[in-house]
Amino acid sequence: MEKVIKYRCSECGELFDTPEKALAHEIRHERIEKANEMLNEGENGYLFRAGDVEDLKNKIEDAIMSKRLKEMGKKSKEIVEKSGYAEMIEGWKNAIKYALHTK
Repeated sequence: MEKVIKYRCSECGELFDTPEKALAHEIRHERIEKANEMLNEGENGYLFRAGDVEDLKNKIEDAIMSKRLKEMGKKSKEIVEKSGYAEMIEGWKNAIKYALHTK
């Protein structure tokens, strides 16, 4: 009988055939989490329920009708600048170090 090795995502527990796939999946979790931290509903963007076309339609209509889009864009820029690119780069460095260490 052939031995099958699976690698588990530490965030959600999903199993993968290779450590690279598991790491890539974990990085997606981190990106989503960071994006959610940077978005404040109605202040600098909109969130909609995944797969809910009606909710998406409503958010697009709200964005089009809003007279605050320019203000929201400025707020997003401020948030990104405060979070800093250095933090994002550090995250990538850690991911690369982790990937190299697990090989």
